[in-house]
Amino acid sequence: MEAVAAAPPNFRAMKEDRDAYPITGSSSRTLGVRIDGPSRDILVAMDGTVSPRTGGMSVALDTAQNLPKHRLPKSLGGEGRDPVFKMWSAALPASLFVSPDRYPHALVEPAVVCLFEHYEKNRWGTRGSWSNAYDGGSQHHEGIRALPPVGASSLADSLAECGRRVVRGRRGPR
Repeated sequence: MEAVAAAPPNFRAMKEDRDAYPITGSSSRTLGVRIDGPSRDILVAMDGTVSPRTGGMSVALDTAQNLPKHRLPKSLGGEGRDPVFKMWSAALPASLFVSPDRYPHALVEPAVVCLFEHYEKNRWGTRGSWSNAYDGGSQHHEGIRALPPVGASSLADSLAECGRRVVRGRRGPR
């Protein structure tokens, strides 16, 4: 657990499911990304693949107060209506990484070229690593609960699903 605590925390405001974990989906208010329209979060290539440095799921670095005002709950001085969840970067599987783009904003991106469905499965597999940091009221929540992992059971399985080509330093259109 010490290694997890040493990594920087990431924050995201998301809808909460009945089990107190974030809802998976394909919107900016879920554990998801948008792949269509003018507010697209990640570029999906014609062959259905996604690549590092082409976008991903937005997170705020270091503290919940770094969330944009429209995502930050009213209890923290914002305008948002969803609870804030926290996840440590070290909790991400090897198939995902946090890519800071303009502090305090960062993206959870695929680490290798893979099918969008595999990126989605790996991202949704982090659901049990997110803990409720702040709800819509004024309560502060501590403690991390663990759900059984969803998807790939190991680093080898994750990389096999997504392929072994790592793309570095190239950022495509968003």
